[in-house]
Amino acid sequence: MTPVKIPPFNDSVIAKPGAAFLPFRDDILRAVGTLKPLGSSYSVIKVGSKPYIRSVPKELNTDQSAVLEAVQVLGYVSISMLMVNIRWARARAQTAVEDLVGEGMLWVDKQSQEWEYWSPGFMLEAQDSLTPG
Repeated sequence: MTPVKIPPFNDSVIAKPGAAFLPFRDDILRAVGTLKPLGSSYSVIKVGSKPYIRSVPKELNTDQSAVLEAVQVLGYVSISMLMVNIRWARARAQTAVEDLVGEGMLWVDKQSQEWEYWSPGFMLEAQDSLTPG
């Protein structure tokens, strides 16, 4: 499963000449809902406080959900962060993180002394905040 984070759209879009159309959050949610009768596997799930679009029918287990909630704080987690903050054993933290990496829901940064596991959605948010708009 590769969830797509729903961007934090402002519900008051002002049309500017030549500007690209930005859909409202409700438009996105409604569009995903209209696919359901077609037998589509698309659905909206909430991880922590943020909605994501699920494109493949896969349930997250409680450990995977806890890791994704932790990632929302800084954009990444490490095994030691999970061990200290959630009080997990190393094997449990490693298993949850490896499952999410395998599903493409976390990306690995091997440049630090301890590997960091980043949310692709967080990186896109950071990139968007740096883009003048």
